Amino acid sequence: MFHVHFSDHVLNDFNTLFKSLPPNRDYHVSGVPSTFHGRLFPRDYLHIVHCSLVLHWLSRASTVKNSGKIFYTGAPQEVIEAYLRQHAYDMSKFLDAQAQEVVSGGLVMLVMPACPDGVPHSKFLVSVFFDMLGDCLVDLARKGIIEENKVDEFNLPMFFTSPQEFEQTMKQNQGFSMERMEVLPEVNGKELFPRHVPHRASNQRS
Repeated sequence: MFHVHFSDHVLNDFNTLFKSLPPNRDYHVSGVPSTFHGRLFPRDYLHIVHCSLVLHWLSRASTVKNSGKIFYTGAPQEVIEAYLRQHAYDMSKFLDAQAQEVVSGGLVMLVMPACPDGVPHSKFLVSVFFDMLGDCLVDLARKGIIEENKVDEFNLPMFFTSPQEFEQTMKQNQGFSMERMEVLPEVNGKELFPRHVPHRASNQRS
């Protein structure tokens, strides 16, 4: 018999999650409402950790003014550096927490969207979508529907690292050794970030 902990923000609907689990399961479950940007469990408590599609989220958005944009692609250098610093800080906090919570010899499996090596962030499919979203907000501001300064002060709290950059981050952390890293097939990437515009828009609203 083993114990599975589900973690998400406090506003997550854990009731729906638990209702979706099979009634005759041979494992215990519990919910841990909190952020992954820090400690969640006691020291040497977890044997296997699976973290899926969350590490591109930053713990806080950049406060550097980013006129006419809501993302770091094509932004001034100081905006890009602010995103880089925040991502490095968040990854360090996450890995340090995992190093304390996971038992010696335990396993941490990470699934995360990443910008392919050698591809400029401005050409990454997800970044292109957020640039389009930013352009829409700028147009709304020009029409007076929303305030321009609110668009300039808003930055999406996301950063998409590359596999090479992530590997360097892991090497700098003394708590883990990397056993294996692989890029998921392109077809999975298309399913994760669909090109169908209505589908993508619906995904963002949710």
